[in-house]
Amino acid sequence: MEAYNYIMENRLFTVEALEERVESLSSQVAALKAELDASDKRQKELKDLLQQAENYARLKPIFDKMNGIRWKSQREKYRQEHDRELRQFYMARRKLKDAFTPDGKLPISAWRREMETLAREHEAAYARYKPLRDDLTRLLQIRHNVNVALEHRGRPVIAQQKKAEKGER
Repeated sequence: MEAYNYIMENRLFTVEALEERVESLSSQVAALKAELDASDKRQKELKDLLQQAENYARLKPIFDKMNGIRWKSQREKYRQEHDRELRQFYMARRKLKDAFTPDGKLPISAWRREMETLAREHEAAYARYKPLRDDLTRLLQIRHNVNVALEHRGRPVIAQQKKAEKGER
């Protein structure tokens, strides 16, 4: 009954109208999904940059202390004692080398602002995405049911018709 109500509300009285609606929703859902994926990717990048900035700030004193030791044997001993921390520092420095401003600082506050903006935009995009995705799921189920009904009546299935049309072009 829910499918019938949906069909009536959206005036999907023909198979062609159903297919047009499916294609329209599919493209809208795909566009929003791409937007969400790009936002997620950037948020992960920013989260990693912030984590590396934290590691850099936390481990820089160890690096500075090692560089302050003038005698090679004591310096090597210190390096061995703090090998794990120094490796983390070098990794953070390597990942952050392109992010330093000309005056040698990291734009941490700008990254945090961008993270907050991206989170708000992601939330808004997801609010638009979810009902469209649900609609598309409902439509795909209706299309499946129509295909089954058409098969029982001896007519070619919608997907087969589309493949045949594409093959003829």
